[in-house]
Amino acid sequence: MTGFHRQQAELGRDVVTEVLANEVTRAARAAEALELNPADELILLERLRYINGTLHQHVVTYLPAARYPAVLAHDFSTGSLFEFLETTYGVVLTRNDLLVRLDEVDQGRAESLGIAVGDSVLAVDSTVFAADGTPVAFGIATHTPAYSQLAFTLQNRSAAQ
Repeated sequence: MTGFHRQQAELGRDVVTEVLANEVTRAARAAEALELNPADELILLERLRYINGTLHQHVVTYLPAARYPAVLAHDFSTGSLFEFLETTYGVVLTRNDLLVRLDEVDQGRAESLGIAVGDSVLAVDSTVFAADGTPVAFGIATHTPAYSQLAFTLQNRSAAQ
């Protein structure tokens, strides 16, 4: 599990992050994904991610506040959240469950992405797990229309041999 920042940096791309929020909140859907009580406090980390100067995505990530309090004091305008969790907390990330869907943007995301309210965009819900199966983070990445595409290659196993 490398995460967006490391993946793009390893490809030689310039990654810039604008942090919009890093605060404590409660969110029932995120708490459920993290196998927590809906009343538990979560850290909400909201960011805009740029590649080579071009906006690619708006990302909201939730983490259990009780488990990762140092996230609140860290500057995520540079570097990787996953790398921070690995080095600060010794978390080994081994699985990422993804749900790719179309979503209509609300006022806040529309303004962040520079598009109209109600426009359809590609959204990816992501739940990242540690090696012991514990959910570490739940996030929603909303991609700009220019980067809202998926590419797949399907190949018959017997034909590949």
